[in-house]
Amino acid sequence: ASGNFEADEILVSAEATGLIKSLQIDEGAELTQDAIVGIIDTVQIQLKKEQISAGMGALKAKTRDIQSQIDVLVEQKNTLLRDKSRIEKLYKDSVATRKQLDDINGAIAVIDKNIIATRSSLETNNRGLLSEIDPLQAQMRQMDDNLNKSYIKSPIAGTVLTKYADQGEIIAFGKPIFKIANLKTMNLKAYISGDQIAKVKIGQKVKVAIDGADGK
Repeated sequence: ASGNFEADEILVSAEATGLIKSLQIDEGAELTQDAIVGIIDTVQIQLKKEQISAGMGALKAKTRDIQSQIDVLVEQKNTLLRDKSRIEKLYKDSVATRKQLDDINGAIAVIDKNIIATRSSLETNNRGLLSEIDPLQAQMRQMDDNLNKSYIKSPIAGTVLTKYADQGEIIAFGKPIFKIANLKTMNLKAYISGDQIAKVKIGQKVKVAIDGADGK
């Protein structure tokens, strides 16, 4: 029989488009799995991240502190409650009128309504602004993914067989960068003739010789 030893080869292609800023590999080099061997220009990605971050900051700045606004109204209510207490005492002594007591109760009721209305209005306003941040956060995650894909990594531990690109080149998405294979584990693909098939069994041990002066 005759055949060839073959390794499982992996073609590593670019996952981003741009200038190859660094590519530290040579044919025959041994790489570890997930080793970063190069990077494709990330300037535009970084600028986009800064733009998105600024947009989120601007939206957050527009949100209003609900509690601080409510605290102002609560303090006004507390002042009215103190006035009400004094008026009630004066009313018992027939110094204050019923109208004064009714007026202070009416003012307190108005404050209570304002507290409810203000809280509802500010919560609605803040929800609207914060909902605009969600798409920006999704864009930020997309930029982080693009940034990660700008790093050229070795998918396996193995030997660089062929190098297709160099530092300083402009590369497009999907263009091959290098080919790598684990040469420590290789497969032998052998071809036998038809009359040998009956003599071959699954699990059978065979002796393999390679081309050479001594056949070893």
